[in-house]
Amino acid sequence: MYLENTIFINKSRNVIQSSLLILGMMVILWMLMYIIVNDYIASLAIFAGVVMFFLNPFVSHHVLFNLKKTTKLYPQQAPGLFEMLRQLSYKADIEEPELYYMANNEMNAFTTYNRGKPVIVVSAGLLSFLNTFELQGVLAHEISHIRNRDVFLLTFAEATRWLISFLAAFGQILFFLMMPFAFWGTTRISLFSIALVFSAPFVSRLLWFGLSRIREYQADIGSAELTGNPRALASALRKISYKPQSLFDFFFKRYHQNKEIKNDLLKTHPHTQSRIDKLESFEQTKYHRHFLE
Repeated sequence: MYLENTIFINKSRNVIQSSLLILGMMVILWMLMYIIVNDYIASLAIFAGVVMFFLNPFVSHHVLFNLKKTTKLYPQQAPGLFEMLRQLSYKADIEEPELYYMANNEMNAFTTYNRGKPVIVVSAGLLSFLNTFELQGVLAHEISHIRNRDVFLLTFAEATRWLISFLAAFGQILFFLMMPFAFWGTTRISLFSIALVFSAPFVSRLLWFGLSRIREYQADIGSAELTGNPRALASALRKISYKPQSLFDFFFKRYHQNKEIKNDLLKTHPHTQSRIDKLESFEQTKYHRHFLE
């Protein structure tokens, strides 16, 4: 039971952090609209954004999906994979997603939507190099994204971020147009407004990256929860992230690791080793239950 409690605590923490990051983006958007337009229109825009988020599941994502060269898989082509998918979907209490195949040697998997239906895309490299338990971990991770509605959440956050960038750019143009009037004292520009329009795009970008990383951690936790085997995804992540090291990399490994961790602020995914460490911390709870017990 200790693992279940640990997972619950981590999930709750991630939900709170995700909520705060989304709230931060909405506050930045509201303040930008308030100083550029007025508070009534700003409040109306925020309300419209929330409504759009809840209507998002009914919006087709086939345009995004069609950008990838994929082929739909059927149960007769990969019965074991589909049985695994069916059982994981049942445990997650979601509609069984469609499964698509991407013919390249990169080890990759991702979740998207095709005409409103959830889709998991797996690459040839992933199916070739991962064993059964590792595939379970990866599929459980993607199913957790679907259960958590991460595609919709991140789409909404991305739209908010772009709107913030647009309004900030508009505000910056207004600032430069108003500078002569401010210089002659015929108008006043607050320092807060100047700081907001110039910092908002960068801050919202950081918030969006932070939200994406948290959702990845949340999906990792979901994988451990669904399979009862945190080591499955951890092992898969090691294989996926493995890169042969040169002699230079061997001697300067610590420098590169520190540099990668610092650059995490501008990445959509957490550092792989951090994800593995988190999963292995669940394994150290000395709790195990068989897959789909």
